Amino acid sequence: MKRRLRTAGIVAASIAFAAAILLPALSYVGSQLVLRERIVSSLSRWTGQPVRIGRDLSIAYFPRLSAEVSDLRIGRAMADGQAPLRVRQASLQLSLIDALFGEANLSSVVLIGPELRIPSADTADQGPAILDNIVRRWIGTKAAPAPRGPGYLELRDGRVVSASGDSPPIAINIEGRLAGLDADRSLRFEGGANWRSLPISGSLQIERLRDLAKIQPTAVTASVRSPLGSFAFEGMFDPRHRNWMRALAGDFSFSSNRLAQFGRAVGLRLPVSLPRSLSMAGIIEQEDSRANLTLQTITLGDHSGTGTVGFTPRRRNSPAALSATLGFQTLDLMSVINRVDAPIIERRGRPRAGDTGRTAGRVDNLVSIDLRLSASEANYGAVQLANLAVSGRFGEGRSALDINNAQLLDGRLQGNWRREREPNGTKSRLELHFAGVSGSRLSKHLGLPGALPTGIAHIDLDLAGPSSLNRLLLRGEGTFKARFETGEIQGLDLAPLIEEELGGGFFSLSRLAGSDLDYDEARFEGSVRSGIAQLDDGLIRTGRYRIELKGRVPYSNGSLALSGRLLATPAPGLTGALPDDAVPSVLTRFFVGGSFTNPFINATPNR
Repeated sequence: MKRRLRTAGIVAASIAFAAAILLPALSYVGSQLVLRERIVSSLSRWTGQPVRIGRDLSIAYFPRLSAEVSDLRIGRAMADGQAPLRVRQASLQLSLIDALFGEANLSSVVLIGPELRIPSADTADQGPAILDNIVRRWIGTKAAPAPRGPGYLELRDGRVVSASGDSPPIAINIEGRLAGLDADRSLRFEGGANWRSLPISGSLQIERLRDLAKIQPTAVTASVRSPLGSFAFEGMFDPRHRNWMRALAGDFSFSSNRLAQFGRAVGLRLPVSLPRSLSMAGIIEQEDSRANLTLQTITLGDHSGTGTVGFTPRRRNSPAALSATLGFQTLDLMSVINRVDAPIIERRGRPRAGDTGRTAGRVDNLVSIDLRLSASEANYGAVQLANLAVSGRFGEGRSALDINNAQLLDGRLQGNWRREREPNGTKSRLELHFAGVSGSRLSKHLGLPGALPTGIAHIDLDLAGPSSLNRLLLRGEGTFKARFETGEIQGLDLAPLIEEELGGGFFSLSRLAGSDLDYDEARFEGSVRSGIAQLDDGLIRTGRYRIELKGRVPYSNGSLALSGRLLATPAPGLTGALPDDAVPSVLTRFFVGGSFTNPFINATPNR
């Protein structure tokens, strides 16, 4: 009996020992399986997407209930079989009270190495719409209350890539912290990343996620900083618009000292080149299909002003459009023309080898521009202008710049420049009209010979040729006309020519220096070709004398070669009238050559 009792005790002890060993093990294994399923279920309800996690799962009970998950995949598989969001490792903190009731609700989530795959590297057309599904799931509706999500989300070493895999990562080294995932409280995100090889950082605060989930405007505050510039905004965000610019209404500021590089980074394709620096601040407002920016201040280089800018996003059959009306106190007109004359235009055609999908996807993203500029004071090099008004229209294959008004050299300047793509290449045309300008000041600023009429001048210039404005001035073909009202030619004395004092040979034009020569009429007409002005008809009439000129003026190298005649009308008779058959007689034939700064003359009396 004692043996039986001893044997039963040994068996009972063995069973108790086995239970003490096996039951915790079975409980642990069971808790792993249950917790895995509940974590997957919780993440799926929270994101609204299918969720899968890897085999490795570790659980810690102290100091708080947490789980470490590897190879977390969120979202339905794309065409290549990969999930849109894949996380190398996730650290999840669970609510202990909920866990006692069999739930796996998340109190915080840390995602390490998340990789988001988007359909294309060009995200310009996706805009705020990509937030729709996620936000709706976070907040929920009255019919379907939102699942409880984490109050804290952190990202470490994240990246965004194109699903096609034919371009470099869009963003890498993404770090960020998001707090306030509560429907009726403000949400704040702070973080940074390397976006297209550019380090950026910023913050975003959304006042009410519930408004965002209902696709209603909500108050937001945002700021973005990078080596290329900074942007700040405070106002309303409207998720009904797919384009970011159309979704904002409020106060903003923007500043960049590397504007051209910034434009390339964001894929901004313009038919004109950008200035080096730009800063502006004002208000964004929405009207119909466009966003309007009221600029309380705008600074381009050393020039400050105000104005308005309108932006219309790209549509199916029309490019994006930018219209601007800007007013400045001072303006460098030469800088404006140089930027119009040196556009950055990507060529159409097949992508070249090595081109990224991002570049190829923006071939048709050219922004058309309608520009109006005004300035109280302006300069074109050393030439000073006042009350300048300029307008321009620039787009794919066509550009136009109009000088509507400018006070120049005591007169007025108007003109236009057109550039248009033709079957045999891009050509341009320039028309300039000077009215009432000072002849003396004009010759001084243009570096022309000093012996020119000083009277009020009216000049017309028409050139056609190469697309570049600088090349057009040097290689274009056209015509010119110049008419000078009554005035004088400073320091010119005809006496040596009239009295045949030069005696042959070549002499400096300064040999004709003397008192100023009054004239009654001066006009010049001719043609221009490849940097050479051909003077076909030149006339200066002074009293009974007249000077006729013809020849060539290669203005591109500052030289001239003119032939001329000095003629005299017969002296009036005793009655003071000329005979009807009176014909001017040639007194002297001469040649003027050399350079603008040091011309020479050779004269031969007509005998």
